[in-house]
Amino acid sequence: MNRGFSISSRFPKHRLLLAIAAVALAGVTFHFAVISDAPLPDHRYVRGYNDLVLHAGAFTALTLVTIPAFTRPAPVTIGIAAFAVLLELAQLPIDTRTASWTDLAAGIFGIGLGRLTLILGLGLSTSVQRSFTRQH
Repeated sequence: MNRGFSISSRFPKHRLLLAIAAVALAGVTFHFAVISDAPLPDHRYVRGYNDLVLHAGAFTALTLVTIPAFTRPAPVTIGIAAFAVLLELAQLPIDTRTASWTDLAAGIFGIGLGRLTLILGLGLSTSVQRSFTRQH
């Protein structure tokens, strides 16, 4: 009888893959928020707001992948929000970066959008499943 810790006993395979994707997304987000000096492209439809759209999009994606990987959404959401705060704080001592409240707000908006998407998706999934079960 093996009493050692096993990752597969802690996480089902699909959750483990989502957790790996979440770590990768967090790493990419950290890279572009803190490490990279490369300018990000400014899309013509969001000219002037590109930075905010990128913050919101990054945190929406991070939320969509991270919350389903774990069983307790509230602490995970708080952790993602703390990550958003830490990214802005990490930018304070860097001359080529500018921490801002609007960037943080865009990140928090993205987290909310991700949560809302998950809630609506779960509700739709449950509704479709009930409808399908009644018909068959």
